Amino acid sequence: DVSFRPIAAKFGPDGALYIADWSNPIIQHGEVDFRDPRRDHERGRIWRIVAKNRPLEKKPKLVRANNSELLDQLLSPNAFNREQANRLLTERGEKIQKDLAKWTAKQSTEKSKLEALWMYQAIDVVEPNLLETCLKASDGRVRAAAVRVFSAWQNRLPDVSNALAKL
Repeated sequence: DVSFRPIAAKFGPDGALYIADWSNPIIQHGEVDFRDPRRDHERGRIWRIVAKNRPLEKKPKLVRANNSELLDQLLSPNAFNREQANRLLTERGEKIQKDLAKWTAKQSTEKSKLEALWMYQAIDVVEPNLLETCLKASDGRVRAAAVRVFSAWQNRLPDVSNALAKL
């Protein structure tokens, strides 16, 4: 289609690729007047692209999920599921603290421990032992993220100067 002008592309929660385009026969590089009648000011399109012979992802019922199920979704490869689980857990606030502690104790990867740290930060509960673990991570990205959490919690942590000096 000669009018195809993609402006955004995102993967949806179903695994399909969605592309928004502004249907316009004119490519704008300043040569054509903005009042040109060929210019479409009203129509845009959303394209949904799916793989052939592959079923789409089922959307989980996250609103009805318990805390443990939502915490497991924090490690989902599906970004939509991760974001929605994070939002729901954050909205539940400190009520998830007991389940979060159990879930955190079962985690073995640095990425999963960082997700737990971020969840503690989201519910505004300081967890210094988990923070220290993430600050010592072998992955520099995890350490960098933990430093940002450290800066948010610094007024509620003991011996901040020595901890910073070690970093």
